[in-house]
Amino acid sequence: MVPTSIQELFARIRIQFSSMFRRKAFIHWFTDEGMDEMEFTEAESNIADLINEYKQYQDAAVDEDFASYEGAAFDDPHADADGDIHPMGPPDDAAY
Repeated sequence: MVPTSIQELFARIRIQFSSMFRRKAFIHWFTDEGMDEMEFTEAESNIADLINEYKQYQDAAVDEDFASYEGAAFDDPHADADGDIHPMGPPDDAAY
């Protein structure tokens, strides 16, 4: 599922970003150009929100898929008239 793949990608990026940001790796390149460190914190928060949104969409899609199957009657070729399922087919009383 695509939302799951994107969510996993963003999660990996967030982990890598957080690790580098904690060590202040490469921050000087950006702060020297005028960025504030708070912008990095905000970016980290934004990606966390994005991951949560994708998770909500994924959960909603799963709920919709489940709802479409809920209560659906499945025709099982191994079921007898009462709906009991027999892996080898319904018992044939006439054969015995």
